[in-house]
Amino acid sequence: MVALYRVSIVIFLVLLVLVCLSVWAALWSHAEDTFVWRILLLDTVVLCILLIVSGVGVCAARVLALDEQSFERQRQQQEALREAALRHDAAGQLRHMAETGDVPD
Repeated sequence: MVALYRVSIVIFLVLLVLVCLSVWAALWSHAEDTFVWRILLLDTVVLCILLIVSGVGVCAARVLALDEQSFERQRQQQEALREAALRHDAAGQLRHMAETGDVPD
């Protein structure tokens, strides 16, 4: 999930650069033809929409990456608690055997 987050950031940054270039081209084109101006404007609008969708994707990927890290941390804590409980149980059994003199077969 961390790789997905990094890829989504790269896509977002590429789209941001494309939006900036498109706005620059629209502003400095000095297009006399309104058709060319409309194409540049449409291109800018489409890129802005893609940029917004990509931003939402970055946020979603970040949430998924955080959830995965949280799940992994929780799994490690549960494993550590399980190991501690097993050690405590084994120590209790050894103590009981030492006190009573019982030796398992």
